[in-house]
Amino acid sequence: MNWGLAKLYTSSKYLPMHTAYSAAVVREISYFFAPEISRWTAEALVALQEVS
Repeated sequence: MNWGLAKLYTSSKYLPMHTAYSAAVVREISYFFAPEISRWTAEALVALQEVS
């Protein structure tokens, strides 16, 4: 995982492609720490993206 690229993509909340990439990063990290969590709501993903 290229974390610099992930930060670049998650820093913008205006392009849909970046939102999709951000969601993929969130899912990958959450699976690493808690594999039993497999579903995220859209609102949760947007909230995490806005915080970053």
